[in-house]
Amino acid sequence: RNVQALGFDSPTDFFDRCYEDGQLAVVEEFILTQAFDKFVRIPDYAKLKLFVNLDGRNVAAGQMGNMLTALRDRYG
Repeated sequence: RNVQALGFDSPTDFFDRCYEDGQLAVVEEFILTQAFDKFVRIPDYAKLKLFVNLDGRNVAAGQMGNMLTALRDRYG
């Protein structure tokens, strides 16, 4: 959120630039880690489900499986 402060017109523009710079997987892992960190602080989070958006370019490149497995293992 607030990508305008970084000089981008939209989140799509931000992620497109990350992709062009070869940093999309790194940025997405950082964002997902932040989401997991916040989620596990919710009382009774184990009874809830966390839904996240994934960039299809990372999914197509096969880069999400290991990342999501590591996050699941780290956070339970």
